[in-house]
Amino acid sequence: MNHSVRNAIALCALLGVAIGATSAASAQNAPAPTPDSTAPPAADAAPAAPAKAMAKPHRKIARPMAKKPAIVLVTVSNMRAVALTGLDAAPTGGAESARILGALAPGKKAVAKVAHGKDCTFDLHGAYEDGSTTDVPGVDLCKEKKLNLVE
Repeated sequence: MNHSVRNAIALCALLGVAIGATSAASAQNAPAPTPDSTAPPAADAAPAAPAKAMAKPHRKIARPMAKKPAIVLVTVSNMRAVALTGLDAAPTGGAESARILGALAPGKKAVAKVAHGKDCTFDLHGAYEDGSTTDVPGVDLCKEKKLNLVE
């Protein structure tokens, strides 16, 4: 045989082997055929990762609410010729009094916020600029929402 023919046959044989090896390798690495819809999924298949992490809903923690005392608004009018320096209120029968209104000029009005419990009856004590005082016991501020301070 001619030297060039032998080279050509050897070359074809090499190419055939290389092509066969490539085909075998590609057959091993080829993707598996897609399963039909009736076949069950493979047991060893990993679950698909979620596209977006689901946020947990915000849960509100129930806390006991502190009861706020009820408040009554009382309009105080100073009809005296002298200024009021302070008006205090104490629950009837109670020892603790609280300032509900500060200074109030003669002829002026102001709104006082008075916190109360079940009972809305208060003993009132007013002090004036000239040193005089006024004491009014047992006033139901839930009913009497207007106080007129007179001479």
